[in-house]
Amino acid sequence: MDKKEQIEAKVRIEKEQSKTFITRDNIDKAIELALVQPTSFGWTVQQFKLFDRVARLLDMDRLARLTNTEKQHEPVHRRTVIDKSVSRLRQALASVSWETRLTQWLHVLLMENLPPSYLAIYIDMLQTLHAKLPLLVDKMIFGSTLNIGQELLGPVLKKPWEPISRRNRNAA
Repeated sequence: MDKKEQIEAKVRIEKEQSKTFITRDNIDKAIELALVQPTSFGWTVQQFKLFDRVARLLDMDRLARLTNTEKQHEPVHRRTVIDKSVSRLRQALASVSWETRLTQWLHVLLMENLPPSYLAIYIDMLQTLHAKLPLLVDKMIFGSTLNIGQELLGPVLKKPWEPISRRNRNAA
């Protein structure tokens, strides 16, 4: 690559970075507006902060999973990522004192609106969290009126995903 091509490549990179910063600035401004005027979206400040925290958590988990794809011992890496995400989710829910109204609102919002890949991540986190805090998770999930999704989620939560089954663990 000669000097002219290097300069052109650098200019293209800088243009792309500036687009990213402009987009990020617009997102930050929208977040600021939502914090100042939460009623315009129908959410309280507390709901917005909780949702924002969990949305970022889901993004971080997704990126970590993509990073670990096709790595040696991928299932073990995945389990580590899930455990870290569960710890962060637990902190986020503890920040609102596991208030039933907020946790149920968040759960319904996520179950109804997450794309399939993120929904799988959320369910993985719920399975692990349910093993650690069954009463709080049950209250969050089953506290409101039951629907078909909640009925199907119950059995799934009882068995958290493990990278190595107990049978294989003994053989290894």
